[in-house]
Amino acid sequence: MDLDVRGMSTGIVLIASAVVALLVVIAVLALRVRLVHRQRARYAAHWRDGNSLQADPDAVYLVTLGDSIMQGIGASKPSKGLAGLAATHIRQRTGREVYLKNLSSTGAQVADVLRDQLPHAPLDQADIVLVCVSANDAVKRVPLAEYRQQLDELLSQLPATKTVIADVALVKAHPIYQPIMQELADSYGIRRARVMQAFAGSGNPLKVVAGDFFHPNNRGYTLWFSAFVPQLDECLTELKRT
Repeated sequence: MDLDVRGMSTGIVLIASAVVALLVVIAVLALRVRLVHRQRARYAAHWRDGNSLQADPDAVYLVTLGDSIMQGIGASKPSKGLAGLAATHIRQRTGREVYLKNLSSTGAQVADVLRDQLPHAPLDQADIVLVCVSANDAVKRVPLAEYRQQLDELLSQLPATKTVIADVALVKAHPIYQPIMQELADSYGIRRARVMQAFAGSGNPLKVVAGDFFHPNNRGYTLWFSAFVPQLDECLTELKRT
């Protein structure tokens, strides 16, 4: 039996090349995921440092609560995340400086906002309050009755005319949790940022996510913040009248 040694050698080389290429891709993807994860401590420290600064009495006082989206995880820098984009927008719309107190934390659920963030939120001083929470509740499938009770407790303590809260993020359980968010926020007269609408027609989802394939990248945050703009501008119009 004659063996095609040359053909076999070519096949082995092709297989080896494919394996090497696959390993390179896996290594690159793993590196991208690690880089996003490393942002957690760095971005949290950035906001803690900012929170310790003294507020200018003439500045617009912006308080933000929530999870990693409000931290800006996945963006190239904290200012490119949701809270940072909000501060920039307010500054441009009002011509005033913005004092941003970002109390959010990566991984936070509604219960965490109630327990760890709300007690430190100066809601009586705030001009604008932005909230983005519920994605982790939906991902972890918090019992609906528990989610409803906790969200109700949170919303009842927020200043309705100054607050905008994001709809439940685009996760698998969105259809289960979103009706509760919508019902309760609307019952308290709290404006909602329509995240689903903002991402509709955004094209290839890979173009709006960061290296961990979960959090938004800069483009994704721009879309996410666009959901806040109409409601935020309404709050700013009311603020101008006071």
